[in-house]
Amino acid sequence: MKIAALEQDGPSSHIPEFNFLLFPFQPKIKIKEWSDNTEERYGTTIHELAHSAHRSLDPTRYSSLVSRGYVLPCVTFSGCNDPSNSDHQSARRLLETWATTVEIEIVLNRYVNQFGQNNYNYKNDNHQFVTTAGEEYYTSAGRDMIDDENQRQDYGGAFPIDNVSGYTLGQLENAIDGANTFLQWRLILANQTANITELSLPQLFNNWE
Repeated sequence: MKIAALEQDGPSSHIPEFNFLLFPFQPKIKIKEWSDNTEERYGTTIHELAHSAHRSLDPTRYSSLVSRGYVLPCVTFSGCNDPSNSDHQSARRLLETWATTVEIEIVLNRYVNQFGQNNYNYKNDNHQFVTTAGEEYYTSAGRDMIDDENQRQDYGGAFPIDNVSGYTLGQLENAIDGANTFLQWRLILANQTANITELSLPQLFNNWE
């Protein structure tokens, strides 16, 4: 897989398969983080690779999510950055929350476990210091299902309420396979994996639904 690091700043991207078939020699992933630090460049690369892995895991549903979350809003609704249809919002939220989760967990593994930086925190306290209204799509839901931090308790009412903990990245990935909406991810996870906090999953997901 070709990954290009461009000498510019802007949104990085994972190229959809239909574009790649038309232009097979262009990079599948373009990273535009020229002014950012090394850890953020690394994290963004992981984020885009997570999209690519999602597509490999479940290509049919991934294509549907991209179409509903990005393509259709751009051509039929109020604009690419404002998908007014709730189904389109759910599709984009699932895509970006999952990739954000992978990004956070792998960056933490690198800097904490491999480099021994035990007090290391990634972007906004591992995405925990992000208000519910402040991030509608790149949410903390995945990280919230893994860690034991409750942002509502720690930071106040503007932050997600999170009484879920103890899931693994692998368990979340297993539930991504087959999920066609943000809600469906939760339902598949609860059906597949026993967890003592699973009754709080609806409460967690309701932060964004």
